[in-house]
Amino acid sequence: MTHRMKALLAFLTAMAFSSTAGATLIENNTNLSADWTRMPARVAATDSVDAVLYNPAGTIRLGEGTFIMAGNQFLPKEYSHTKDGVRHETTTLTTVVPNLFAVKNGKKWSGFAGFGVIGGGGALEYENGMINNKALGYTVTQLAGLKASLAIDPSNPKVGPILTEEVASAWIGAYVGGACAVSDTLSLSLTGRLVYGTNTYEIDDGRFLDYEKTGTGFAPIIGLNYTPSPTVNIGFRHEFRTRVEWEVDKIDGSAAGAMASALGSKGDKTRKDFPAMTALGVSWKATESLTLATDVSYAWHDDIDWEGAEEGLDNGVEVACAFEYAVTPGFAVSAGYSYSNAGVDPEDYSTALSKNVYHGLSAGFMAEPVEGLRFNVGATKLFYEDDTDSHGITYEKDLWIIGMGVQYAFR
Repeated sequence: MTHRMKALLAFLTAMAFSSTAGATLIENNTNLSADWTRMPARVAATDSVDAVLYNPAGTIRLGEGTFIMAGNQFLPKEYSHTKDGVRHETTTLTTVVPNLFAVKNGKKWSGFAGFGVIGGGGALEYENGMINNKALGYTVTQLAGLKASLAIDPSNPKVGPILTEEVASAWIGAYVGGACAVSDTLSLSLTGRLVYGTNTYEIDDGRFLDYEKTGTGFAPIIGLNYTPSPTVNIGFRHEFRTRVEWEVDKIDGSAAGAMASALGSKGDKTRKDFPAMTALGVSWKATESLTLATDVSYAWHDDIDWEGAEEGLDNGVEVACAFEYAVTPGFAVSAGYSYSNAGVDPEDYSTALSKNVYHGLSAGFMAEPVEGLRFNVGATKLFYEDDTDSHGITYEKDLWIIGMGVQYAFR
């Protein structure tokens, strides 16, 4: 096998195993709700239905009644990788990152269910293709043309045309669980989460390649909420690793036969787990109007199985701090800061979606125009650090996360 062909197969394998949308860590999203976009420290939250996602044991503190929450996020973006002055860029707008949850609370118990995007989400279209061979700076289709020309006339090598490439990836989580109060200050929770993953890769609108694979898995989530005083709350959750088996559902297009050795033929199965995550948060009601919060989320990459693609990864971490100020009983403003290091070295970046370190700033508001009806609106701007690898490829990212959600309480 030639060096160029080995590089091609390595790239295509990376495509098959990469999260190619908006995960804040490698696979795990921390932007799970509209509430997060305005106040990114949510792990100790007990004021919203999104506690199902961040602090499931804290759902009891919503009070008795039935609560329903729905939300969506929009992600304007500009991602690029550049080599020798040639820029490969995507500005694809992600418009659908939904969630829907319901909570039913008694005096000392809570039950909940719903679904949301827990990893990735959306598509990335590169009209100028994506660099495949990092040393040469060629795309998949350029390399394919080069290989074909060498087979015809080794003395007259010609690269192929650059074609549009589109990648999309998402993990959907379906939750069912409950919590119980052990005492006035301590509650525990247990959740079951079914994970469904999908990954697609198209070149030239599917004419050159049209590829899709999907996978499912199941794992539990445990949680703890402790309220040592009326003004302090501590939230904890651990999401266990989800073992996920993937199957190639489709591989079509003029290059399908040549790429099947890397991506797999229809019906082939592979393994790619959804990583475990541990999160700890603290909130403090400093005054009647002011709440401060901080948390840390840690993604465990050292026990996942990606059939070797996980080698070289470090564990990922995100830390956040935020405040909320109640201007009136029915209107609050909030803001916060977050920092994330996904645990990927620039040498291992996917050109489809690099995992640069970022610093995030968030702001937004909560409005309750009538009792029981709440609206959450927020925006987070992620400031990514530019990176350049040893091949001279510079990776740049610019991303907004805009969230809108509505919640209603039936008491």
